[in-house]
Amino acid sequence: MEFSVQNEVFSLEILAFSAVDKQLLYDVMTARQRVFILEQQCAFIDADAFDFVSDHLFVWKGPFYDRKEIAAYMRILAPDSAYPGYSSIGRVMTDAAYRGRNLGKISFEHGMDFCLKKYPQFPMKIQAQLYLQKFYESFDFYPVSKVYLDTGIWHIDMVYDKHLAKA
Repeated sequence: MEFSVQNEVFSLEILAFSAVDKQLLYDVMTARQRVFILEQQCAFIDADAFDFVSDHLFVWKGPFYDRKEIAAYMRILAPDSAYPGYSSIGRVMTDAAYRGRNLGKISFEHGMDFCLKKYPQFPMKIQAQLYLQKFYESFDFYPVSKVYLDTGIWHIDMVYDKHLAKA
């Protein structure tokens, strides 16, 4: 799917892990490490087993046929992989060069929609950075934990249940 934001063309694509080739995997790991490890200074092992059981949502700068630069990304985790009884969305990121264009909102809407269609019987649970709580609440997620420190950043667990969401 292609779309425009502020006169720039972007394309959005969701791939199963089996469709992610070596170069794309390298590019994803580089983008995630740039945001989470370098920029946010979180000390953690990014390469975890959850990538294997996830679909991966990419927002590319430019048209689909010219996908060279990852502008935004997230992974959509299968039910029971991260949290028993829940599907999940994680590693939500927008590259610093592309912030301020609403790509986080656009990509999260598509990621949620994909997750709800693929796993309709499961609510979603996320580990949200605390400063993004209101962002996730705008998608009808609600807090289900106390605030806690993880990798040096304050987090809160949040849940979305379509049966409880506002109509």
